[in-house]
Amino acid sequence: MQIKIVKFKDLAKNNPRLCLSPLRALNQCHKCPYYFNCKSKIVNKKYEKIYGKKRKLLKKIKLIDEKLKEL
Repeated sequence: MQIKIVKFKDLAKNNPRLCLSPLRALNQCHKCPYYFNCKSKIVNKKYEKIYGKKRKLLKKIKLIDEKLKEL
């Protein structure tokens, strides 16, 4: 469990919808189930790029697994 004291002005920074998710306060928006549709998420370009590659690789793995089941 992580604990962090957050000031409202810090939470409101780059947060137009004023998301009060504890994951946002801990800079872990990417773990939120609403992350991809959130308009107030914390953007980390490096993370987004790596996570995008991960999603593509997982899709490839799924396709390969399906092909293996067909054999």
